Amino acid sequence: MKKLVRVVVLSLLTVLVQSGMVFCQQERLVTLRLDRKSIDAGVSAFTLGLNISSVPQAIATGLNVDIRYDAAKFSLQTVTAGPVATQASKSVVYSTPSTGVARVVVYGLNQNTLADGTIAVLNFNINSGTSIMQESFTLENFSVSDSGGNSIPVQIQNGWIARSVENALFQLYDRGTQFPVNYEQLGTFSGAGTGNYAYTISNSGGLAAAVGEGIYPNATSIFADPEYQRYVAEGRLVGDHWSFVNSADPQADFYKWATAPEAPGVKLYYTALALANAGHVQHAMKAYYALIVHFPFTQSYNPNENIYWYPAIAAINAITTLSRDNPDLAVELINAKITVQNGYDANPNDDIFTGAAGSIVPYTLADRLNRLLARHTATVVQTRGSGRVQVMKDSSGAWQMRVDNRPFVVRGVSYSPTPVGSTSADQHAWQWRDANGNGLIDAPFEAWVDANRNNIRDAGENTIGDFQLLKEMGCNAIRLYHHAGSDNKTYVPGEYNKALLRQLYQQYGIMVMMGDFFGAYTIGSGATWAAGTDYTDPVQRENMKAVVRAMVLDHKDEPYVLLWLLGNENNMPGDNTGINATRTNASAVPQAYAEFLNEVAQMIHQLDPNHPVAVGNLNFGLAEYYAQYAPELDIIGTNFYSGRDGIGVSDLREAKEKIDRPFILTEYGADAYQYNQGVNEAAQSRHHYGCWKAIGYNGNRTPGEGTVLGGVVFEWLDEWWKAQSVYDSPWQQQTEPQFYWAIMPDQWSHEEWFGICGQGSGAQSPFLRQLRQAYYVYRDQLWRAPVALVSGTQDVALSWESYPGITYAILYSNDGSTWATAASSVAAADAGRTAWTDNGTSTGTHPRNVPIRFYRVNINNTSPVINVLAVDTGATVAGRATLQARTNHSSTATVQVLQTGTNTVVKALTVQTGSDGSFSIAGVPAGTYDVAVKTPNCLRARQSSVNIGRLGTVSGINLALRGGDADNNNVVDMTDYVILRAAYNTIQGNARYDVRADFDGNRIVDMTDYAILRSNYNTIGQ
Repeated sequence: MKKLVRVVVLSLLTVLVQSGMVFCQQERLVTLRLDRKSIDAGVSAFTLGLNISSVPQAIATGLNVDIRYDAAKFSLQTVTAGPVATQASKSVVYSTPSTGVARVVVYGLNQNTLADGTIAVLNFNINSGTSIMQESFTLENFSVSDSGGNSIPVQIQNGWIARSVENALFQLYDRGTQFPVNYEQLGTFSGAGTGNYAYTISNSGGLAAAVGEGIYPNATSIFADPEYQRYVAEGRLVGDHWSFVNSADPQADFYKWATAPEAPGVKLYYTALALANAGHVQHAMKAYYALIVHFPFTQSYNPNENIYWYPAIAAINAITTLSRDNPDLAVELINAKITVQNGYDANPNDDIFTGAAGSIVPYTLADRLNRLLARHTATVVQTRGSGRVQVMKDSSGAWQMRVDNRPFVVRGVSYSPTPVGSTSADQHAWQWRDANGNGLIDAPFEAWVDANRNNIRDAGENTIGDFQLLKEMGCNAIRLYHHAGSDNKTYVPGEYNKALLRQLYQQYGIMVMMGDFFGAYTIGSGATWAAGTDYTDPVQRENMKAVVRAMVLDHKDEPYVLLWLLGNENNMPGDNTGINATRTNASAVPQAYAEFLNEVAQMIHQLDPNHPVAVGNLNFGLAEYYAQYAPELDIIGTNFYSGRDGIGVSDLREAKEKIDRPFILTEYGADAYQYNQGVNEAAQSRHHYGCWKAIGYNGNRTPGEGTVLGGVVFEWLDEWWKAQSVYDSPWQQQTEPQFYWAIMPDQWSHEEWFGICGQGSGAQSPFLRQLRQAYYVYRDQLWRAPVALVSGTQDVALSWESYPGITYAILYSNDGSTWATAASSVAAADAGRTAWTDNGTSTGTHPRNVPIRFYRVNINNTSPVINVLAVDTGATVAGRATLQARTNHSSTATVQVLQTGTNTVVKALTVQTGSDGSFSIAGVPAGTYDVAVKTPNCLRARQSSVNIGRLGTVSGINLALRGGDADNNNVVDMTDYVILRAAYNTIQGNARYDVRADFDGNRIVDMTDYAILRSNYNTIGQ
């Protein structure tokens, strides 16, 4: 009877253990465990071990178990005996009782027991076309017996394989059993898209096993992690958990935050951040997603509890970034959306949430290519503007800026290089400052790089100037704001050095975003600082409108103007008086503010149809008001500081829902100082890199949102006057932070360190520049020229915007029609790079065996072909054509490159010359040519035997054009005299006035024009 009772009890115990109803350790227990492993990308086969361990050891003599797998993805080839079975002289056999099931039996005609270890090895092939994420293998129908034939209680640990996309800094103890986690099987979603969204767990144990250590609701695995125990024993987790954010030890950050005494949503965010920093991409995505699923409405406060934000929204952005940058994961997050009405104001208690967790689904390389194809085959459906600068929307919903009918991505820099000791009032003085009195403006032309950081100008540290440094960096725009007169309500025309800005554009190719504060800081409104700008006050509105009108009229015809920018964070939330930190009431009267923006934008369009109008915003606040009340706005500019991964899809999608307009990040960046540690250029550089990658990924013809036109780095040079709340002296650069700011690299704001260039000790200001790592990241990676010569060689280097997981083909041609392949299947993880010799010898000689002129980069194997780069390696010819008897030499001109000594045209282009007569023409092939310029009422002038190299700029061409050619036939003769006589003694506006006879351009046809014609009579142009 006793024996029978014992058997019944053991049988019942076995059932209870197998069903998961008993979790305590029994007198005897066997664990069957399948491997959990990562496999490298590209492999077609793998092995999976079946392992056994016993308490006490070596009590099992035989077993059988079914292993279930996905037969659509894997093919079982063989099952072989593992070392434990071999040592015990056991046989291992298998069968396939059904599709996707392998039945493994371990037996032997002996009483030998099985030691701990691998008892069988399953050999699988990966089926063709299979996309591996994390795939589960499940143990079922198991039983284990001892030498007496008695059943032994069993616990199981299912296995998985995952595509290895990680180069993690440490090993996880419990990675969980699923990726992505199947939340639908383990609980119930309800209220998606509403304020009543919730997820209810139905299988807590299953969900804990699926997610793994450190991820809700798994609260125990991490304490069993031997590495966690070691960190605790060594005292490496001592201290406040807020000091374990982005530290030098992500493993410590992970352990600290996974066990931190914080709200679970906050814990999950920083746990995920630590995992991502450590290279545990999949586990990080699971932690971020757990935050979205369980705690979407979390409000996170900083340690001082005076700033709050929304971790779940940041988690959506983070998952999207990890998916973008790790194509081998082959997943993306869809339909996840969290909205916060009244968010980001000073009162968290009025927040109104809605939420939907969405789901993580497969996202293959084909999916990426299809999105790119849709963008590249889209057609224009809307154009804003009719002049030189336009913004266009296409049928895929993407926006693009075009300048002179060419795509233009804003690669901007906020530029106001104030010397050490200056204050905010001196921000525009750089345009005139000549401290050493040598006739050159200091910062633009006389800055030099302190390469060895010794604050001394050593031999070889030559003058280069900021403008050249910006050009080499790849910058194509700077952002400027003008101030107002002493009465704070009038425009000051002389504040801008227009000749300098023309030179900035004509010589360095950099345009200007012309900013008006639009009442911010009371500039232009005439309001007092205490009262702030009031957008309902008609007097203040007229003041601001008059200032904007004067600015536009002063600059609208200048070649350097890119766009008009109204305001700078005017919309930020106000305090209890309704006045915000920028001293406006825009957020308190949003409709009035938007209507006034529309009124002024409409005025600008009437005055200047050539340039778009943007608003300078903080984030996307009031966008819904702009959509309803400011249809004249062309662009939403946003100062957006979003952390090291840049602007996220949550923000872009929410903004896109509010307003159908393109966006420019008018400020983004990070400081270079780390609290209590000193300068940390690497962290600042990483921040800039991530921000620009997000901008590029969400631009036109990309797989992203397609709404971002570019961005403006904040800022060029450290400005020592800014942190006056910390230091009163602009002669001292801060080392103490102003406030906690979670998105900065060290979570603290050091406003005097935002420059991507430093001023060293300050002793050599305003000339010394210490270029930080971020500058070189832009110059050498992010903003690199599409085509350049490799230094010291004639090799060509191409650069293009590329996307992880996609490969490219490079083609070359001499005539633009006959193409040969230089390289194919070029992998480019972030920014495309390749170089080869000019005659194509990397893949064979070009069919014409001549220097190459044209290059293309295509995405491999797309139909129709997706072309991502098309460049002409010809040089740029630049010079000056002055017109006889004129002070303003601006004119429509035909520039010709001619075969030497002939009129055979090699290249010709009609351009608008600058007021000083400057011109340029690109795409000129290498060789020796004549360069000629002709304007409508002047004779053609020619400079002979100009030696033109490749890819560079040939300058120094100075031509003096003689007047009198009224009929524009390149000869001054009787016909021209007849035209002059008919218009003689008239001014512009008279019926007989003829601009063709106005040779000196003063809008009067008089004796001066006659003298010009007579001096050139019977002359033929060159």
